Amino acid sequence: MAIPMPLAPPAPAPLPVSHDVTIVTTRKLAQARVMGVPPEEFGIERGARSIPDCNYCFHEVVTRTAAQLIAEGFDQEQIQSLNDYTGTTEIETLARDTVDEHFVFNSGGLNSAARLVRITEHYVRMDYEGNGRPSLYQVITGGEQCEILRKGGKECITPFDMMPFAATTPVPVTHRFFGRSIADLVMPLQREKTALKRGALDNLYLSNNPRVEVAESNAGPSTLDDLLVSRPGGVVRTKTPGGLNWQVVPDITTSIYPMLQYLDAELEMRTGLAKQTQGIDADALQNQSATAVAQVFSASQMRIKLIARIMAEGVRDIFSLLHGTIRKHGQQLQTVRLRNTWINIDPRGWKTRDDMTINVALGSGGKRGFENVARIIRR
Repeated sequence: MAIPMPLAPPAPAPLPVSHDVTIVTTRKLAQARVMGVPPEEFGIERGARSIPDCNYCFHEVVTRTAAQLIAEGFDQEQIQSLNDYTGTTEIETLARDTVDEHFVFNSGGLNSAARLVRITEHYVRMDYEGNGRPSLYQVITGGEQCEILRKGGKECITPFDMMPFAATTPVPVTHRFFGRSIADLVMPLQREKTALKRGALDNLYLSNNPRVEVAESNAGPSTLDDLLVSRPGGVVRTKTPGGLNWQVVPDITTSIYPMLQYLDAELEMRTGLAKQTQGIDADALQNQSATAVAQVFSASQMRIKLIARIMAEGVRDIFSLLHGTIRKHGQQLQTVRLRNTWINIDPRGWKTRDDMTINVALGSGGKRGFENVARIIRR
């Protein structure tokens, strides 16, 4: 006969456990940035007149390390096979390097991830798909053989909407892309002034230490040695008293100083910066009427304003590119502070502005023109 066993009492339910949890939410916001490109890193097709209308331009990117490129998704084997960038072959880069920032040794042995490598971003219009309609593409290459790099297992050949570059020049050249800078206008005159000043100093040095004529009949065994040692109050021993004839160096500074003044006046005409406008010549405005002084200032400022308006055309292109970039890649609503007020901005609702032309304001005079330019930029 089976004897039933008594049932064990049920186990007590576990008590609830509480925890203090801190939740951190991170949001990454994309930013559109404007980066200045050195002239030796940018190139454009020969004969191009503007960047939006050209068929090809490129940018050599030399500021990224191997680790940064690999983190962006480029193929690790390709990046590691690229040579180090030292910048020792670019004349403009070396001329700009005044504190020896570039190295000539290979830094890969020290820290291979931190070494600089050079890649090239090409922007070319071509019929890549073979449909008879050329489109704009970005092609990224690297190495001496310009091998197309891979990102995520695919070749870096990406369709692009527009050239991501804007350029401007203070002195444009008609029907040419490359213009002239202020340095191009004043460098020839500066070289002439340097040559004239060097000639005046050489003339002064010869006047302070002239050459001497010594007849062999008047020269003793120690005369030449005494003349070769030039010191104040030195003694020159000769056989005959008065046997030395000091050469008189003609003074040419009387003709150099007027030429330097002429070059200064030519510099003022080329740049528009006169002594009167800079306030460095106290005698330039003496015995001048108020009307004459105002005309001098106005004529000088007109050239400066012209250069500012020409440069503003490049700023216009920059903001046009920024507008298109933010509108294309802005995928969420953002809250920004504008005029001390927090407002919501959604780039997805912006107008395309395909039918709008941005014009730089030409003020009637004074500060009004620059105020109009600033107002357009803020919009």
